[in-house]
Amino acid sequence: MSVTELQSEVEKLVDVLRSFPPEQQEALAAHYRVEAEHIRDVERRIDNLPPQQVERLRAMIQEGLDSGPAEPMDWDAFKAQARARLDAEQQG
Repeated sequence: MSVTELQSEVEKLVDVLRSFPPEQQEALAAHYRVEAEHIRDVERRIDNLPPQQVERLRAMIQEGLDSGPAEPMDWDAFKAQARARLDAEQQG
């Protein structure tokens, strides 16, 4: 993302924040500060990974993006599949 694109995104975010009532603006701004710190931490961690791991991570992210929009998770089905797989591993 270029500096110009980043500035545009920040301006959009500021406009969104200003659309909220003043009492909510500070809470939202604090949330975004925390999120920005989290993103910087993730970026630092990625910078310390070996290049092969970074490429694998990029490939996994792209695979997720290519898989289409997110859908609601069926947690009961997920748990049932996980339990079945665990049972099969323990018996096999």
